[in-house]
Amino acid sequence: EELEGSALGTSHRHARRRRYRGSLELADNCNVFFWENGRVVQVVRACDGKVLREIDTGQNFRRCFHRLANVKKKLFVCLNDCIKVWDYESYKKPIELPPARTPHSLVRVGRPLELLVHR
Repeated sequence: EELEGSALGTSHRHARRRRYRGSLELADNCNVFFWENGRVVQVVRACDGKVLREIDTGQNFRRCFHRLANVKKKLFVCLNDCIKVWDYESYKKPIELPPARTPHSLVRVGRPLELLVHR
């Protein structure tokens, strides 16, 4: 019985662990959508589902939160330590945004995720 109980406890703990499955966001122009799975962002054409580009962010995320924003042909991705900007129609290297300037009245600097404005 003890062996069965420990085996059940192990599987029960494993069953409670949540696996991040990703998120989907439609672009502002509604021509493409972005599917991200915690590391890779796919740019997918909305009319036929063709994957136009895969972007490896280089970082793994295990929790579900909104990390993408887009304006025209630019995709902003909030990483743990910075915000990077990709032109999703070209294969140029991403641009890393400079860290936010902190007013002297603020003691603690926010994380990049806190700097990304959500709609």
